[in-house]
Amino acid sequence: QYHRAFASSCVHKAQASARPVQRKRMTYAMKCLRPQIRSNADQFIIGVEDLVHETAILASLDHPNIIKLHGRAISDSFRLSDGYFILLDRLQDTLEDRIIHWRISAAMGER
Repeated sequence: QYHRAFASSCVHKAQASARPVQRKRMTYAMKCLRPQIRSNADQFIIGVEDLVHETAILASLDHPNIIKLHGRAISDSFRLSDGYFILLDRLQDTLEDRIIHWRISAAMGER
């Protein structure tokens, strides 16, 4: 209820030992505070604390079934602004979508 997410594209430079620089386009989810939260000082503090805690937890985890944290941004001061956001893996489908796909696959005898 405090946050919203957007899709964001970035170009990464990947270097191989003897090859030229390769560029790969990646799409991430950018999670930031909702405008209504940013305009209320008390809710802003709660929302920022939530994002900071989420950032710390995700930064400490490394599992193939858990989204990865790819970056964060903090403004110079925590005033009521867009100063804090995190970049996460972008999910291509929802859990509900996957469950439906699994049911169809199971009904067809696939795994």
